[in-house]
Amino acid sequence: MKKLHFLSVKLRQWNKDHFGVQEHRLRRIESDIADTERKQEAESICRQKSRQSWYHLGDRNTQFFQPPDTTRAHLGPMGFKLLSEESASWLESPVTIEEIKDND
Repeated sequence: MKKLHFLSVKLRQWNKDHFGVQEHRLRRIESDIADTERKQEAESICRQKSRQSWYHLGDRNTQFFQPPDTTRAHLGPMGFKLLSEESASWLESPVTIEEIKDND
């Protein structure tokens, strides 16, 4: 009987040394789970609030998303500056021999 008692004491000590105190580990794991659940709940509430505000306010096409009209006034369809009539007619005129001689 003494041998059995001595063995049980040694087994308990070995279990505590090898695996640690399981109650502390269990409490720590439960605390981690509770923290994770609280964080998920907070994220869920934030997500619901953002959806609710979007539903009430809607998806508005505000001035923030639109470029100012003044930038498009002086730009052509490709984003280039427009030429004046005089410059355009000069570009469309044929090249003369005098212009070629002047550039030599």
